[in-house]
Amino acid sequence: MIENPRVFSLFCVHRLSPNTIVLLTILVSLMAPTVSAQDARPAEPASAQNNALADEITPELDEAVRNGLAFLAAEQNEDGSFGSGRYARNVAITALAGLAFMADGNVPGRGEYSANVERGLEYILSNSAENGLIAAEAANGPMYGHGFATLFLGEVYGMTAGGGNTEQADRAHPRLPTHRTHPKRPGRLAI
Repeated sequence: MIENPRVFSLFCVHRLSPNTIVLLTILVSLMAPTVSAQDARPAEPASAQNNALADEITPELDEAVRNGLAFLAAEQNEDGSFGSGRYARNVAITALAGLAFMADGNVPGRGEYSANVERGLEYILSNSAENGLIAAEAANGPMYGHGFATLFLGEVYGMTAGGGNTEQADRAHPRLPTHRTHPKRPGRLAI
């Protein structure tokens, strides 16, 4: 939305020609401050580490994350799955809950919620078919769940200590997708 009502009325009421609009655009862009490429570079080299900006993580945000993870942990089913009602024991919901725990640094064998991640991992692995499809019996849209479950397994594989040299990673790696076709639609790629 245009913040300056005078500019808005100039364009709406006076019906400027296209040439005038181009000229005004050039004039406005020339008046804007310029930043050289040297000024735009960060002082330190870029890193893959996710460093929060000052005051980006507030105590209220930390508390909300703690409460959310505690709620998720309390909602986990006995078999390691998540979801209830129509979406009970859904691999997509289980995978997304596992990813939420992992985003806070919880991985199998490490973190306050490591047991929840491990139980979710066991559930996902126990719902992996011989053909590579990851879906529970009550799956709604199995490929949707398969995609999130694959993402979860990839994160477990990449974040476990020792990379591929752990029991969980050894069990997760064979379940990661290769170029397979969709089990019900030959010729379509399964992710």
